[in-house]
Amino acid sequence: MEQIRQEWDCNIEVIAHEALTNCTALPESGIDVNGVGLDFRLGTISTRKEFDVLAESKKLLTKWYNEVKQNDIPPGLSYKPAYHNFCAIVRDDARGMACTYTTVCGDGTKMLCVYSAPRLLATGWAKNKQTVYAPIAAKMNFVTYDEQVLGQEANSKSSVCRAKIEEPTPGRAMNIEEIGNYNMPLQDALELAITTWWRQVETEGIPADLMYTGAMASEGKITKFVNMASENIDSVGCAVTRCKEIGKIRVVCEYNTVPGKDEVVYTKATKKPCSGCTQIKKTCGTHYSEGLCV
Repeated sequence: MEQIRQEWDCNIEVIAHEALTNCTALPESGIDVNGVGLDFRLGTISTRKEFDVLAESKKLLTKWYNEVKQNDIPPGLSYKPAYHNFCAIVRDDARGMACTYTTVCGDGTKMLCVYSAPRLLATGWAKNKQTVYAPIAAKMNFVTYDEQVLGQEANSKSSVCRAKIEEPTPGRAMNIEEIGNYNMPLQDALELAITTWWRQVETEGIPADLMYTGAMASEGKITKFVNMASENIDSVGCAVTRCKEIGKIRVVCEYNTVPGKDEVVYTKATKKPCSGCTQIKKTCGTHYSEGLCV
């Protein structure tokens, strides 16, 4: 597995400090930043008044890391509460992080570490409201970017700013987001939209059997996540338009097929990711496509 080095992020440090010094319970969905939940770990450095902050902080971080020595992590790298803290430290997709501490809350010196890490689904790391963590996937496709067809279709829908965004092209799934911060960088707007759609699995959840029912489709509360997570999706195209006329940024993504109602979102793996790739005549990817069928 390719490990991404985590860099100290001063912006995340400020966010972490503000969250910690509020002295309120931190949400399980993450530290909220513009609607995006950042992963975090919280612990107590010490309850004493006199102590070496640096030394005790190292002890706490070492304790978190040593969870890997005290537990057997399965080959599929699926999440277990026993090594909850270790998971964040070694996430290979967490590029930014920062820690901070405070004594103002009256119950000891607390340390909070916050990570800029998206949730992963195929390898079993995605948080799911109904099952704590979403099951690992047996045959989830590696999704390619289609600029020529899907990207152009998305652009034709997002760029007509004064009109309502058109319906999806027949046979396609589509996610849309209109962002009120007109001055936001377009790349940030795209990331915010994608993260917002993905967070539906955390706020609404999918059942343990992973079925996407007709009732769920009618309610629409989990549809944007399902459009992204369906194992039948293998290509996507997106467009981001700064619409001066309406003072918003429009994000549109089209997916190559529509998830079926009363079907599983994806096939649950019994032991490890990719166990069903051969059924669709594909093999398990590596590095950035790990856990996906390519």
